Amino acid sequence: MTGNYTVCVKDFGAKGDGTSDDSAAFNEAIAALSTSGGMIYVPTGIYIVENIVLNVDTLSTLGHRIGFYGDGSANSVLSSSEATNSSFIVKVESHPSEAANSVISGVSFRDMQFAILNGLGTPFILKNTAYASFYSCIFRGGSNTFHSDGSLSSSFINCQFTDAHDHGLFADPGSFAYPNQLSFFQCVFGANGITGLYAINPGGIRVFGGSIEGNGIRNGDNSWGGGVVIDSTGGAGNNNCLSLYGVYFESNRGMADIMIVHADSAQNINFNVSDCSFGRGNTIDAVNNIYVNNVTSTTVTGLVTSCNFHEISNYSPSSQYRYIAKAGLGITNIIDTANTFGSILANPAPGDLLYSSYVTEQRIASDIHTGPTSQDGSIQIQFRRPYVTPPKIFAQIIDGGPHLFFHKVTALSSTCCTVQVFYTETTSFSPVPASNVTVDVQISGTVAG
Repeated sequence: MTGNYTVCVKDFGAKGDGTSDDSAAFNEAIAALSTSGGMIYVPTGIYIVENIVLNVDTLSTLGHRIGFYGDGSANSVLSSSEATNSSFIVKVESHPSEAANSVISGVSFRDMQFAILNGLGTPFILKNTAYASFYSCIFRGGSNTFHSDGSLSSSFINCQFTDAHDHGLFADPGSFAYPNQLSFFQCVFGANGITGLYAINPGGIRVFGGSIEGNGIRNGDNSWGGGVVIDSTGGAGNNNCLSLYGVYFESNRGMADIMIVHADSAQNINFNVSDCSFGRGNTIDAVNNIYVNNVTSTTVTGLVTSCNFHEISNYSPSSQYRYIAKAGLGITNIIDTANTFGSILANPAPGDLLYSSYVTEQRIASDIHTGPTSQDGSIQIQFRRPYVTPPKIFAQIIDGGPHLFFHKVTALSSTCCTVQVFYTETTSFSPVPASNVTVDVQISGTVAG
């Protein structure tokens, strides 16, 4: 056979009736295209299959690609109801010595679902493979819904990773490569037992849009897990371990929506979180939104910019549950730029963030405090962020009376101050503390570097 062909699994005897074992039919369809390349069509149906292997070592001629496509992720379903710990539905693999062939093969899957109905096995395994692509696929159930084992430079577009006993997508180093340049576009990671996305020593996990919510449903003590966990324990393939752009986080349980553990004593790492939204709905949600634990002498640098951190469903913020937090004795620099925090109570602890020192006289929206003064005319203000130089205090007094108000700042530090408000009696012109007066206080200053 020469050229590219399309075959249908039903031409090889597949039933798709939800009860018959269709494994042999899928293997025959793959064998029919192993030297020519082509597409395998999976019509609407539930196909009971197990341990289907697509070995890309045999696709060693340029242009010989094998792809699968179905009638939609809800219609063309590959399933296994009796999986074991070692079983899988589909595995795409290459021997490390032949891994370059996976770049040539460029396998693809589109409009299909891979589901294991118990919490064992793995619906899909990608092993020692590069440049695989997945479009509008659902990976559901099993221990981990998808295992990237030593694979790199693969793309997932409009895919879902849900209902795993442990992790939605699990990526770890293999004999070919570290998890490097795995890209997700408008994907959903949800309702997984421990984490939505868990990567060990990644050299570039990139997530663009989509949502990561409702993960960690098996996390009892909230000491680990959550939405995304990056475990950088040594030998990462690239310093930039994680980049997130425009991702929506909500109601993940565990240590954090984003948890980064760094224990690589030889290499610094960095991460980037931009234009993301974080919502917490109740006290069993993640302890923190972003949490970095650096236990080495090397450096973790994170840029968190233009993100929104907020509460939903009448959740009461607390200093026990921070928007951003860090731990460990290593150097961790988290740069906070143009983020919005919903409550001062859950703001990052003083000293946990590194701020851009070149921004001067910046008026920060979250440092606007409105409230009534006490009996001595004062209002206590805890700054959202520490300041290098004493901030300038602008107090606008809202009263509506005939008095002339003025104020002074006392007990000024890099983290808090007291603003005391007075008014003058029209007869004596003596200053009198203005108690129970609503004060709108705006703060600006040079942010810490």
